[in-house]
Amino acid sequence: MRHDRPWVRCGHSMDVRSGFRSRQACGHEDGLQSRLDVPRGADAGNDGTAVTGKEPEGRKLMRFTVGLLIAAACFGQGKQNIVQTGMVDAHGANWIPPTSTFASPPSSPATGSVYIFTDASSVGSCSGGGSALATCRWSGAAWSAVSGGARRTCIMLIGADNGGALVAADMGPQGRQCFIPSASTVVEISLASDAGTPTILIRKNHAGATTNLTSAAFATGAAGALSCANAAGSGTGIDGATTCATALSATALAAGDWLELGAGAASTAKRVSVSVTYTVVN
Repeated sequence: MRHDRPWVRCGHSMDVRSGFRSRQACGHEDGLQSRLDVPRGADAGNDGTAVTGKEPEGRKLMRFTVGLLIAAACFGQGKQNIVQTGMVDAHGANWIPPTSTFASPPSSPATGSVYIFTDASSVGSCSGGGSALATCRWSGAAWSAVSGGARRTCIMLIGADNGGALVAADMGPQGRQCFIPSASTVVEISLASDAGTPTILIRKNHAGATTNLTSAAFATGAAGALSCANAAGSGTGIDGATTCATALSATALAAGDWLELGAGAASTAKRVSVSVTYTVVN
């Protein structure tokens, strides 16, 4: 029996005699509706249906677009302030803390910010003028040390307020007044007296070899006022009020050093107080 009428399926027509297929508008002759996601060309089956496992091109494009958006969100963040709570376990990570200098400190640090300063006057000291390292925290008003070694102080008293007037020999040499048990760095020498403007030279003694901590003797402030020496020879002293005007010529102390009085002039003083503040090197 011959069938001259083409066999019709939604979206395609088949000529039984010639065996050729041709596309035609989807009709309702066989009760089938067209499929919007049927692939074209090589992706279509012989009967016009989608080949199993093939994903429509529109869906592939959508997946690719979503992937690009996620990548942009993850890698395009730049610098952001991130607040975290709970425990962050980073024991296997390396952390490079921010660094700065007192000569050019952070302009507007947040309260609680921690920086390593590379021009500290001494190890662990949050003041500039040197080349030591110090880890400092911004309190909102000033930088304070959070690590870098403990500070210790050597106090040397010469005479007494209720004693007689001092003489030059009282000011030095007076050997081995304070012992230094471990390697340290001198931060500041502070002087005060009950009267006059006596001068004094502080030195270190290592196994008999002496080295002056300042280039020459320096004086106390007038009428009982304080004076101080630091690495920079300037700036505010540890007490936050005294201006240091003398530079230290040596700051390194070795384990086993002694601090002592080298020389000086008594002026009219009956008592002179000497304070040497130093930081233990970790």
